[in-house]
Amino acid sequence: TPHTFILQAPDAWRAVTEAAALAEDDRVIVCRPVVQRPLKLFGSYARKPNDPLFASSADATLRQPYLENRDTNGAPLGVDLNVRAAWPVSRGEGITIALGDDGVELTHPDLASQVQGAPHFNFITLETNGLPAGPLSNHATAVAGLAAAAADNKIGMAGVAPGARIASWVLFSATDRLEVSDEGLMDMFQYRSNVVSVQNQSWGKDGPEQFRLSTLEDIGISNAVTFGRSGRGVIIVRAGGNGRMRVFNAN
Repeated sequence: TPHTFILQAPDAWRAVTEAAALAEDDRVIVCRPVVQRPLKLFGSYARKPNDPLFASSADATLRQPYLENRDTNGAPLGVDLNVRAAWPVSRGEGITIALGDDGVELTHPDLASQVQGAPHFNFITLETNGLPAGPLSNHATAVAGLAAAAADNKIGMAGVAPGARIASWVLFSATDRLEVSDEGLMDMFQYRSNVVSVQNQSWGKDGPEQFRLSTLEDIGISNAVTFGRSGRGVIIVRAGGNGRMRVFNAN
């Protein structure tokens, strides 16, 4: 702009002296030093992580084609999430994902760092314990891995958001029975809504009929999406499509 000037001094002492003089001049609105900001270069495509189950489609051990479904030259072989284009921008750091499920194996080596300090809660026992409901309760652990398994640790797989934190919310018993009332579900939907950014609810009614939410569940969801995260709202993800083998319509 015509009223902006860059002044150069021969040394730091002269710069300080001249800046002090300018600060006393009523014609000067603002005077500040030229600064170099802490910036870094972001690549357009993250390198392939070293997790053994994250493999290109040319490998016989391909286990995560939903993250990357490409040949060795990078050409697409089918639909994928293209996560390596997203990871240079964000890997989920600072985000807490809560799983309403049957409990996460908190000591799992691919999840141990992601679950530390998260707001775990068992809505059956009303304890801050997100461990699996029983020895065969493994659904939430699998979901947690898909969402946020650690990347570049040379173990297992990589999650979609490997930098995110996982909170385990226990709703189901060891026999896969929902043990929480509609009041408990209301409490669950709005639990720690200023800490949790995303909820994943991979469960629903068993059968093809429509199943409306109760009034209390509606209140919990409304509070989470309206007031959560200081008014930005909690994102609630619901599973759909598990009934495809019985020709149910996920719509």
